[in-house]
Amino acid sequence: MIFEMFIRKKDISMRKKIYVFGFLVALFVFQSCVLNHDGEASVADLKLKLDSLENLKANLENEVNGYFASIEEIEQNISRVKELEGFISLESFNDEIENPAKDISEQVLLIVNILEKNQKEVERLRKKLDNSSLKISRLEKTLLRLAKENRKQFESIEKLNQELQKKNELILQQEVEIKGLSSDVQLLAEENLEKQQIIQRQDQEIHMAWYVFGTYKELKKQQILSTNGWFSAPSVMENSLDKDYFIQIDVRTTTEIPLYSDKAKIRTTHAKSSYELKKDKGGLLVLYINNPKEFWAVSRFLVVEID
Repeated sequence: MIFEMFIRKKDISMRKKIYVFGFLVALFVFQSCVLNHDGEASVADLKLKLDSLENLKANLENEVNGYFASIEEIEQNISRVKELEGFISLESFNDEIENPAKDISEQVLLIVNILEKNQKEVERLRKKLDNSSLKISRLEKTLLRLAKENRKQFESIEKLNQELQKKNELILQQEVEIKGLSSDVQLLAEENLEKQQIIQRQDQEIHMAWYVFGTYKELKKQQILSTNGWFSAPSVMENSLDKDYFIQIDVRTTTEIPLYSDKAKIRTTHAKSSYELKKDKGGLLVLYINNPKEFWAVSRFLVVEID
């Protein structure tokens, strides 16, 4: 540490000079007071001069110690600034930091505050030294060196702050781009989902069919069956079919339709080879669709008249 080198190598020499100066002053005062006009020692004057010398010595020591204490604080602040600069350069955009931009801004502000404090303290010490009776060249050089180093650190942190601002601007730009990409991805996902739903709906519509069974009276009442005369067979009124009265099914999965009757006649057109009417254990008919594609080829409506 700079201060420690200064203390160990220069402080001892400086303090010796101050003590030698104090000794010489004391010797001068002592010689001037040893003899009075009659050549006799004046004890009262000598005591007064010695007290004045002690006060001067104490003031000198306090002043010098004050300089050293302030210099030590400045040196400690300089070391702390260097540590903070290292933290910023090494940890600037660490993923482990929750909010790196905020943390870095706080560190930069702290460094600026420390440097401003150092600058004010160095200026105060230089003014104090200029107005002091002490003229110690090494102390003056030390203050000049600290002022110069403090200015360099100001320039360094300003340059670092500018670099960090550029990085922050780049990050903000990347965040905007990422948000734009995310928005595009979300829009594409929504469009894809909509298309999938349309395809699914179209697929269901392609494979939809409707069936109904009932007595002639029931089917005629619903305008599903009609006759042209007593001896004509009932026919399906395809142009007026109401889907709400039919049961909707998926032709891919529905291959058996229970009719709940022991007699049944299929009134819509379907290939006879594509289905069978069989009775279950209870004697009720069940329609078995063996070939769905062929069965529903002509019509997607199935009308069954039961008794």
